Amino acid sequence: MKIDEKEIEKLVNEMYGKKNCCECVLKICTEKLGLENKKEFENLAQFFGSGLNSGCVCGALIGAILISNLKNKDLSKAEAYAISNKLHQKFIARNKVACCRILKPKKRCNEIVKNMIVDLLENELL
Repeated sequence: MKIDEKEIEKLVNEMYGKKNCCECVLKICTEKLGLENKKEFENLAQFFGSGLNSGCVCGALIGAILISNLKNKDLSKAEAYAISNKLHQKFIARNKVACCRILKPKKRCNEIVKNMIVDLLENELL
C-alpha cells in the first residue's frame, strides 16, 4: 500500500497529546485499512499508553502488533508470534530499544508513531 508520509505525519501530529501512541497507531491504521469497530479498537488502546502505564513497551509497537492481529485473524499462534517478532525486530533496528521509559527522553514519540505506521502500511509488515 502506498502511503503519503507527510499525511501520516500530519495526522499523528494532530492527535499527539490527545491520544497515546497506541491509540494513534490503531486509529490511523484502522482508517487506512478500512477495518470495522474502530471505536472499540481505540477504547482498547487507551490501556496501553505510556509504555503499559509503567514505562515498559512502547505503545506504538503494541498498536502495531494489535493491528497485525486484527488484520490476520486466522493465523496459528506460531504465525502470529512470527509477525510480532518481525515487528519487534524492525522496531529495535530503528530505535535500538522498545522501552518507553528509555525512548521518551531521546526521541520524539510522534516520530516513532509515524515510522511505525508507515512500516506497517507501506512495507506490509502486517
